[in-house]
Amino acid sequence: MNYLAHLFLSANDPGDLIGNLAVDFVKGRCPYTRPAILAGMARHHRIDNFTDAHPAFRASRRRIDPPRHRYAGVVVDLFYDHLLAVSWPRYAGQTLDEFSAWVYGQLQAHQELLPPRLQRSLPRMIGDHWLGNYARAEGIARALHSLSRRSRRATDLTPALADLTTHYDAFAADFHAFFPALLAELAPAGPLCGQLPAHALTHARLGGDGPG
Repeated sequence: MNYLAHLFLSANDPGDLIGNLAVDFVKGRCPYTRPAILAGMARHHRIDNFTDAHPAFRASRRRIDPPRHRYAGVVVDLFYDHLLAVSWPRYAGQTLDEFSAWVYGQLQAHQELLPPRLQRSLPRMIGDHWLGNYARAEGIARALHSLSRRSRRATDLTPALADLTTHYDAFAADFHAFFPALLAELAPAGPLCGQLPAHALTHARLGGDGPG
């Protein structure tokens, strides 16, 4: 799963939200000691492990054209964020814009706790409305271009958008088989941010000193 889904699947706690997102921006030794942030990071890994093992996700990976198959996992992660965004009312307790605004506000309120790379990316994330743009083909194309620039083998992943177009209904069927199973897997831990109504999303600020 990519940024939107991981944020949706966070617990209703700013530390858990930060930890769940920060995993993708932390390299090397973990800089955090706060239990809530560490719990969010653990949740991220639990989501990834469940996702990678699920038959529907594996079926989606096989739909990626062979020249891009090395990156099939991250490409399908993006596609699933798109499918979550376009079917948002089916799963969420608030609008995508309400949820996005809350996430941006939490990240701005806790910038000092974010990994440096995420701090640098945050203005672009908000200015370009990364979360809302997952619902648009242009947003997925932009995300694929960004992945291409970061890939070690300088692989152009933007043509993968054709995979989504060609197999759209199949990807959608995979996602809607997979996502409820993931929600059920996480349900015992309590309500998820994305499922809560907008007024129930926490606006608490983490206190204390130190980097995290």
